[in-house]
Amino acid sequence: RGARPGSLVIDHSTIEPAGARRIAGELHARGVEMLDAPVSGGSAAAEAGTLAIMVGGSKAALDRANPVLSCYAKSIVHIGPSGGGQVAKACNQICTIVNQLGAAEAMLLAERAGLDPRAVKEALMGGFAASRMLDLQAPKMIARDFDGKVESRLHHKDIPIVLDLARTFGIELPASAAAAGVLEKLQQRGGARQDSAAIFSVLDSA
Repeated sequence: RGARPGSLVIDHSTIEPAGARRIAGELHARGVEMLDAPVSGGSAAAEAGTLAIMVGGSKAALDRANPVLSCYAKSIVHIGPSGGGQVAKACNQICTIVNQLGAAEAMLLAERAGLDPRAVKEALMGGFAASRMLDLQAPKMIARDFDGKVESRLHHKDIPIVLDLARTFGIELPASAAAAGVLEKLQQRGGARQDSAAIFSVLDSA
């Protein structure tokens, strides 16, 4: 509200692309530029200055913002016009949340089959199944250590954005829908402040 003409607003939140475009349009009418610039990497990457930022807005505005963004980001990618950063973040959340659910299913199956899930995880990390989410989240699942790193409420907030976009474009995202269902059950069980690895506990109790 207090931004003067010529100002540049950088929004790192994760919101609906349509909302980002609407806000950018209102600011543009007042002579203010905006970048929708959601981030990925979590608090650890923020502290290390290695965040990934996906940016919607004009290239000129991004060039102007780059010296600041470079202080805390390792990857800064211009996606396209306003709202583009939010669409890219939705795609990021699909890969993150669905891979996390896959890791939970794999670790649960290994345990129920009487195997050491640590050994199974090590084997998977050596082949095509390797993923950052498997590497980061499987140890938490195995140890039942669900202290909040990336709290599940945040993924629970973001996945409806993904599903709303899918409906807008008339496509089905069955894996995302399944992950949304598990996250919803975790919230109902009081796990909002737990790490998203706690989706394992939902599967484990089924």
